[in-house]
Amino acid sequence: MAQFHERRMLLATKVEVTEGTREAPVGADANLLAYDVTAEADIAQFERRPLQQTNFPYSSVPGGRRAKITFKVEQKGSGTAGTAPAIGKLLKAAGFGETVVPATSVTYAPIIVAIPSLTIDLFALPESGNHLRFSMKGCRCSGFKLPGPVGNPGMYELEFSGVYDGVTDQTALTPSGLETTKPPALLTAAFSLHSFSPKVSKIDLDLGVGGAWRSDLNLAAGYLSYAVVEHKPMLAIDPEKDLVATFDWFGKKLSAAEAAWTYKFDGGAGNICTISGSKSQILKISEASRGGLGIFNVDVKLNGSSGNDAVSLAFT
Repeated sequence: MAQFHERRMLLATKVEVTEGTREAPVGADANLLAYDVTAEADIAQFERRPLQQTNFPYSSVPGGRRAKITFKVEQKGSGTAGTAPAIGKLLKAAGFGETVVPATSVTYAPIIVAIPSLTIDLFALPESGNHLRFSMKGCRCSGFKLPGPVGNPGMYELEFSGVYDGVTDQTALTPSGLETTKPPALLTAAFSLHSFSPKVSKIDLDLGVGGAWRSDLNLAAGYLSYAVVEHKPMLAIDPEKDLVATFDWFGKKLSAAEAAWTYKFDGGAGNICTISGSKSQILKISEASRGGLGIFNVDVKLNGSSGNDAVSLAFT
């Protein structure tokens, strides 16, 4: 009998040529270091409760087949400027367009059309023999967060929703092309908001992904795919209090002022990710403390300037 261990698992993701049509991942598609992976099949069950003379239930009828997978991946570059990072395909399926400048940069910015879908396979590896494969297709991002505690490496917290495509025994898949770069810690971050550099212990980014299911009763699963339909990006920070003369947090909120913001994970050339936008708006301020220091907890709305440009991730 096969024996499975908690961490002996493998995540493979592949961009689909045709939305909702499974692609078979190969070793090169298993090039991400994934953490804390959970997968769930959501198969609707129609409960039958007719009038009857007994208290025993009737069998349920299975219906639409959906699935969800959550995991974390390291925030890091490929190691070569102008070469897309392994996480690039996940960013694209979260609604980011990719712009490559050879030998210089790879930049991701939100798009609203032609967002690719993914096939996602999660393999459980026994000590020998076949793998156990949990498969999804027509997948797109349904949750995207990048927490940023001071001094910690960046770690994307991602959720993908898609069509459940079965659990099967699968011949062994050997991963290849794993990035050798290390995720840089959030230090020397050059954080700036409205031309001010507050003292913060965290910068938490939430892309605010909104989505919808593409239903199709002509399909056996009842769904074609999960679609990204909007982004409502936010930052959460915890700056130390300052005098109004230094920075007027409440005045900025009252005036609905919008201004640029930026910070970066800096691991050196080929492993720098600068996250920025041009229209941050202070939305909520609350009193708090951090180790006895007076601070504000601040929610910052990230607005677009000239279209889908609220958030940019530039790998250099």
